[in-house]
Amino acid sequence: MANRPAAALGLREGDREELERWTRTTVVRAGMAVQARIVLAAAAGVANERIAEQVGYRR
Repeated sequence: MANRPAAALGLREGDREELERWTRTTVVRAGMAVQARIVLAAAAGVANERIAEQVGYRR
């Protein structure tokens, strides 16, 4: 089965900036930074399997 890109996840105004901030800070737990990267990639329309590869998760 081909991995089709999912429809881009919609973010509210200000969400992208906040999530990007989480990926750069050392104050946020590492797990939250990874989750922020996942949401940002989904918002960009990246396929789920590609997102998993980018953040180091396996199927």
